[in-house]
Amino acid sequence: MLIHAFGDPLIAVLPSASSILGHIQSSDVGKLVEESSGRAILPSSTSTGIHKFLGMVACVPTATTAGSTIPFYIQPIRGQVVELTYSTDGSTTLPATTDIGDYVGFSTKTGVSEIGMDTKSSSPGIAFLKIAGFENARRKIFGVVNSTNLAL
Repeated sequence: MLIHAFGDPLIAVLPSASSILGHIQSSDVGKLVEESSGRAILPSSTSTGIHKFLGMVACVPTATTAGSTIPFYIQPIRGQVVELTYSTDGSTTLPATTDIGDYVGFSTKTGVSEIGMDTKSSSPGIAFLKIAGFENARRKIFGVVNSTNLAL
């Protein structure tokens, strides 16, 4: 069993069969992955329905290919504050203090798979990250993932 630096056990998952989003590399450490047909996939703005997140990529011993049987490891995210980079590709709106407590999700602009302020909503079913803080100079947003959007 692998143990994360904070003492939490890491969970082995297999990559999705998606030709693009199922390739998991060491450069993906820290990125969110969601469940897709029992496997892990990098999120995409073209996904339909509610995103069901497994956790964050914590360790990639060997780069995986789509649909392979080589696992990588994730750290589950349960009620902890996460830091994500937000995109201004879908909207030039920046987070503001009036946005704290609202939810954001993945940009609705085609091909953008970053958190985008164009998805700001009060509904956790539409967007998954409840804004707790932000740092516009580094384009970072901090928040808690709503349990509706967690697969584990």
